[in-house]
Amino acid sequence: MPRECWTRLGTLLERFLGLFVLSTNVFFQSNGEWVELGELDTTANLLDVFFLNTEVGWVCGENNTIFHTSDGGVNWEARPVGYLLTGVDWHSISFASEAVGWAVGSRARVVYTEDGGRAWRPIVFGGQLGGSGNTIFYAVQALSETTVVVAGQYSGLMRSAD
Repeated sequence: MPRECWTRLGTLLERFLGLFVLSTNVFFQSNGEWVELGELDTTANLLDVFFLNTEVGWVCGENNTIFHTSDGGVNWEARPVGYLLTGVDWHSISFASEAVGWAVGSRARVVYTEDGGRAWRPIVFGGQLGGSGNTIFYAVQALSETTVVVAGQYSGLMRSAD
């Protein structure tokens, strides 16, 4: 890969609060150095990381993998979605507060929590993004505790304010 691409990639990573997810390890950039955070009890590939502040964060990934930290990533607690959604790859996670957040992923799945991820409930979109259970959602951004934006396959972009 040309040096210019690596430089551009590094700039993008720095924009994401200095956090980086690679395979099953989470790294934090501090003073120009990457430091590995606490170990997660998973072999799944991690696909997204979201920190509300320097202490409270979540990471999500393949095969129903969601973890939470309240100490800056030193320790991680599993917060998987219930048994009905096993096998879902969670591509993105975002929180508006320590309690309220969303995760999106494969098989047209969007879930919502009001307790920091201890319990998740599915959200039904009626197939608006692609129209089938095979739709993949790639990104979610919580704008407030009642407003969220979701992006997915087939140029699907949706916003909910309820």
